[in-house]
Amino acid sequence: MMRKTGKTLLILFIFTFFISLFLPESTIIAEERFIEADIKLDEDAEIIESEFTKIQLKRLKKEEPTYTLDIELPFFMDKKLDSTVRKHIKHLIEEFFAISKGNVSKERRGNLTVKANVYLSGKDLYSVVLHEEIYSGGANANQQAKVWLADLKDDRFVVQETIFNDPEEAKEIIRPLVKEALLNSEQYKDYILEDELEKWMEKEEYHFENMFIRDGHLVFIFNKYEVVAGAAGMPEIEIPISEVEHLINPDWYKRIDHAL
Repeated sequence: MMRKTGKTLLILFIFTFFISLFLPESTIIAEERFIEADIKLDEDAEIIESEFTKIQLKRLKKEEPTYTLDIELPFFMDKKLDSTVRKHIKHLIEEFFAISKGNVSKERRGNLTVKANVYLSGKDLYSVVLHEEIYSGGANANQQAKVWLADLKDDRFVVQETIFNDPEEAKEIIRPLVKEALLNSEQYKDYILEDELEKWMEKEEYHFENMFIRDGHLVFIFNKYEVVAGAAGMPEIEIPISEVEHLINPDWYKRIDHAL
């Protein structure tokens, strides 16, 4: 019995050895690197400069033969806020590793880039916007945005629609304004995907999740291909708060007005 087992192991070893001779080195490296997204955000990330003392930024930069990670992530003192951001970043990294496995090589490297922007939106109120780009070996990179409205007065993330008196009324008024601004934009008007734009206009489960507040404007950011062709990237459309002031809850407006 021992002889048969030893003979079987020897055959398996020889078979594996010969198979490995025919596999490209880059394929072997890719398999090794993408077994698990073992990234330690605290140990591997470094603090970078930020103009805000209440929200710090960290940067994780990792270069490997088959991929690059270049990630900026907001760092909050409050553990609940910080945990939410970390979970999102961890999920993003794991998704990148999963879809890249077997699809990238030394010749066609994968890439995950996250750029973070933080804007003062009101008194103890900040907009945090992540621009995320994933290239996993396909024809094009995927670009998407993640937006949080951080209320540091109560240490919570605010669902954007709650700043309005009546979210349904706000949708009925503001979405047409965004559409009009897109259609009239010199930058985007030639790239409009009309069917996709109409889908966004009619989307029932919409809670202003792509909206943030910057320099006296409500800003709407869209994922690549969401409403315009890929050549136009990720459009941002600004609506002056002064045009929709009557839609905003007075308590929220007082705080937002602090940053105008």
